[in-house]
Amino acid sequence: MMIVKNYVAPSVIQGVGLFAGEDIACGTCIYEFVAGVDIVMTRDDAARYSAEFARFMHIYAYVEPADKTMVISVDNSRFMNHAEEPNTGWDERFGWATRDIRCGEEITCDYFKFWFEPPFADPAR
Repeated sequence: MMIVKNYVAPSVIQGVGLFAGEDIACGTCIYEFVAGVDIVMTRDDAARYSAEFARFMHIYAYVEPADKTMVISVDNSRFMNHAEEPNTGWDERFGWATRDIRCGEEITCDYFKFWFEPPFADPAR
């Protein structure tokens, strides 16, 4: 879940995006995985709800490489767009600012840290 002030607005990158609602200093933790807020399920679990929900999960969830479960956050973090030079870094549990992010600036990530299957997978990585 996001732990800094943020909001969703139109993005020049793609559709809508996630924006900083405050200045964020380099190194600040912006996201922490929290079970219950961040939902983990299998593809089969998602398909049991409905085809439309399975499609939603395919778009917004990422797949954990270790066990192939799907993870989705129910907060605004799912609106974060990809950038070749993102302003955030990530590991299995946390996201942080890799440089100062100004209030109103779009918060971006490298999708290749999360998606290991098409359409975002890059076999060269």
